Amino acid sequence: MACGAVRGRIAHHSLRAADLDQDVCDGLTREAARGCGRPRGGTPSSTLSGGPTSWGPPIAEYVPDRLVRGRMVRAGDAAHVPSPMTGRGFGSSLDDAAALARHLRDADGNSAPGALADYEAERLAPAQGLGLSGQAFTWSFAPSA
Repeated sequence: MACGAVRGRIAHHSLRAADLDQDVCDGLTREAARGCGRPRGGTPSSTLSGGPTSWGPPIAEYVPDRLVRGRMVRAGDAAHVPSPMTGRGFGSSLDDAAALARHLRDADGNSAPGALADYEAERLAPAQGLGLSGQAFTWSFAPSA
């Protein structure tokens, strides 16, 4: 299939839904259903371009309910998995690392659990907000179930 997306060694644009024939779309839909269950969270290509209906990969944002348990702490990608649409995954991970370093620096060895609790108090709401905003964005493109 020559779609003109790649000419020579340069990608000029992403593959568009209009570039795919219905057999390819049907096959992708079957594969997605087999591997992921009912499609959700992806965007039907017909919504974007008027082309055949197919689904992108589901995006599953993770919204944490805690970041700390005793002396165990989650930060960065282990603490939250936002949609790539938020554009804040890396930056939020840096914010987590800076907050964790600051709270641990200010604690002595016996007060580490308290420092981790302070870290969670500072970073849990931003991590939850990031996940929830990504979910809202993803679901704004998903058909109602």
